[in-house]
Amino acid sequence: MENKNTYNELLYKSNPFHYTAPALLEAYGRLYGLTPKDSRKARVLELGSSFGGNIISQALYNPEAEFIGVDLTAEQVKKGNEVIEKIGLQNIKLIEKNILDINEDFGKFDYIIVHGVFSWVPEVVKEKILKICNENLTEEGIAYISYNTYPGWKEPDKIREMMIYANKYFPEISLGDKNQRGKSFISIVAEQMKSYEDISKKKGDFIREIEEVVNMADYYVAHEYLEHFNNPLYLNEFVDLLKKENLQYVSDVSLRLSIVSVYNDSTIEKLNQLSQGDHVIKEQCLDFILDTKFRRSLVCKQSQLEKL
Repeated sequence: MENKNTYNELLYKSNPFHYTAPALLEAYGRLYGLTPKDSRKARVLELGSSFGGNIISQALYNPEAEFIGVDLTAEQVKKGNEVIEKIGLQNIKLIEKNILDINEDFGKFDYIIVHGVFSWVPEVVKEKILKICNENLTEEGIAYISYNTYPGWKEPDKIREMMIYANKYFPEISLGDKNQRGKSFISIVAEQMKSYEDISKKKGDFIREIEEVVNMADYYVAHEYLEHFNNPLYLNEFVDLLKKENLQYVSDVSLRLSIVSVYNDSTIEKLNQLSQGDHVIKEQCLDFILDTKFRRSLVCKQSQLEKL
């Protein structure tokens, strides 16, 4: 994975994400008719766990469950394991490992969490992540995968391209310096856009989006906008990738993206006409309407399809 050095250079903050909690994944699974393992006693794997900021708190609240975190960055893993030791947790460990080196011998897990990884790795790693979600997931298990998605990421793509261009002639500078150059460049562009009334009117939303990026935390912007890989994809493309690995798309964690009954009657009617009952088409159409830019998908094995 090419971006190992940049994560060592500018550490990505690892926070707890409540929407990845196994208890929530279990509840969603049951809502859709699946029969996942009791999350309080489950085996949980997180790929790209950084220093464990997400799963340490989960391990703390679920003493009978077992948590394994895998990350490529030695420094993050070392820091995380020091924290785990200080707290005295026995049910969690972080392992420095390349995702590509995980195989069936690594064991089976009831829940697999992949947050903030999928869009930011090369194709071969994406394929491997889905392979792990098949081979290392128990039959009734649930995987969670988040990723940047189109059409919402079309505008941020333009900002990313500007920031990358700002650094085209400075390949040797550090990621932190690239980030500062990129932010300065886009803020000048936004400022100049605002100075022309017609452009300011027409591209007001885009200008505001640039200004938001300028004000975001450096570690986040650097890894989101300046990494070699950031490949958003449409929901339907993600589902096609799942099918190749005998996996089944279940729902988004944000039910607003999956359950159409919350919309007005006209929208429901049109979505039903367009989708002919296919829930992936329905959700893809919703993404076009809502301009969705980030998805947090729940996935199960193809063998569970009749329960859904």
